[in-house]
Amino acid sequence: MNIGPNITKTWDGLEVSTVPPYGMAVIVFKIVEERILYLILRRSWKKRNESWEWGPPGGARIPGESIEACMKRELYEETGLNLNAKLTHIGDKSWYVYYLAIGINEKIILSKEHDDYLWVPLEEAIERCSPAIVKWQIQKVDEIIAKRYMQR
Repeated sequence: MNIGPNITKTWDGLEVSTVPPYGMAVIVFKIVEERILYLILRRSWKKRNESWEWGPPGGARIPGESIEACMKRELYEETGLNLNAKLTHIGDKSWYVYYLAIGINEKIILSKEHDDYLWVPLEEAIERCSPAIVKWQIQKVDEIIAKRYMQR
């Protein structure tokens, strides 16, 4: 993802690790009436229709933080979920990708970083999220979920 050398601070001024992994994404989903719905968040500080406006929970790792601690922190900060996600094989050494199944009644609590969220099917998640790497991550996690949770 090449985020490390290009970004030194988070949107709210925190230092970003200068060594990989630089951060992670958590593809959060729930199954409703045999349909997989993905959680996507809208960043409040991005212009409308700008790259990175919509995406899954995730973010940069701060110096000295383990990637697991980063995952738990970002997931809680951005969604209010205090859960453990599962690491996938689709990330690389610079950016990890996790996934998390939640119950249909779990509540999402947004931080000031985001001003809206949606539960959407795969096609809409891919349409709304950008850049291409985010679309690819969601698509690859969908393949994992389909094999593990669904009879397609």
